[in-house]
Amino acid sequence: MEPTHTSQGDILVGVTEAAQLAQLSVDTIRRYADTGKLASTRTPGNQRRFLKRDVLALIPAPALAEGSAA
Repeated sequence: MEPTHTSQGDILVGVTEAAQLAQLSVDTIRRYADTGKLASTRTPGNQRRFLKRDVLALIPAPALAEGSAA
């Protein structure tokens, strides 16, 4: 899936990409969206989209540091 850009230049990602970025399951991403822990928007086809920066904010700081060292 190609990233979608909003008017503010924010990148939107789908459920699968969000799960991969956050190293969580697809079900967990959906649950976070359903409970309001992760903001989402819906496409006209009713698919969820998430701001990439919001997904990355789910990752604890030490995990981010480990990922950048590789």
